[in-house]
Amino acid sequence: MVCACCWKPGTEALLAHVDVAALSADFTLDGALVGDLAQVAALGPSWVIRTHGAGAVELHDARAGTTTTRLVAPATVVDTLGAGDVFHGALLAALAGLGPRPHARAMARAVDSAVRVAGWSVRYAGARGWVGGPEHRAATAR
Repeated sequence: MVCACCWKPGTEALLAHVDVAALSADFTLDGALVGDLAQVAALGPSWVIRTHGAGAVELHDARAGTTTTRLVAPATVVDTLGAGDVFHGALLAALAGLGPRPHARAMARAVDSAVRVAGWSVRYAGARGWVGGPEHRAATAR
């Protein structure tokens, strides 16, 4: 998995070797904003995910050629510092149990789980303000 917010030299080569690309809304392909996630999938990833801050998350399945939208529940936002990092970490944790070629429903559940965890984190001040709270205990209990 690669988490990317911007294009850098070598990004294209890196994308050729990852199964999942998790992108921010600001991600560009060599300087141009990405309209269709299939553009990124064409570079190699089987799955492309794009977050939009508090907005919906897009999930593109390169094998099926489809893009779905995962909704984000409204949250009382105190601080968004670290929310993207929390999303990516929670996504990695969810993906770890899926195996090498997850099906669309499993990927959707993984994205939904990461969205939920990131939503908990923004309710607290600071990047780690939520650590130790009830949401953190629930997210890390396995």
